Amino acid sequence: MANEIQRFDILGSPGSGEFTLTFDTATTDPLPYHPPAGDVQTALEALTSIGAGNVGVTKDGNWGYVCAFQGALADQDLPQMTADDSGLGGDATITVATVTHGTTPEAGPTASLHTPCTLTELLVFANAVLPTTSGDHHNATVTSTNDTITVTT
Repeated sequence: MANEIQRFDILGSPGSGEFTLTFDTATTDPLPYHPPAGDVQTALEALTSIGAGNVGVTKDGNWGYVCAFQGALADQDLPQMTADDSGLGGDATITVATVTHGTTPEAGPTASLHTPCTLTELLVFANAVLPTTSGDHHNATVTSTNDTITVTT
């Protein structure tokens, strides 16, 4: 299992202007041409498709930004962000790349999910334990306590 890591790099010397980032159809408010990593993180967390605590942003060099998805977006292959660099000065451009594709944990004969959890975490867990297939042939035992759901297949 791995968390998705994406990065974007501002190429050229913008010197002025602004840009936006889009993740899964939600777009950030405009960001200045050379924002601190914390400002990028705040803008991404404001998106309904990401949410607070689900991405960490660090700088890599002067113009590179690394976005590590976590929390409710952990262990998933996510859509790649896009950037609109048309508002940047100096003919600068932005490239976006996925460094590490997120992967869901492998389900074994017994898998557990700690609660409380988000609906996304529950759905990812359920799909990993009992992949969606047609027919009524799954035989699984589900037990739960106040803080854990356990499925034995």
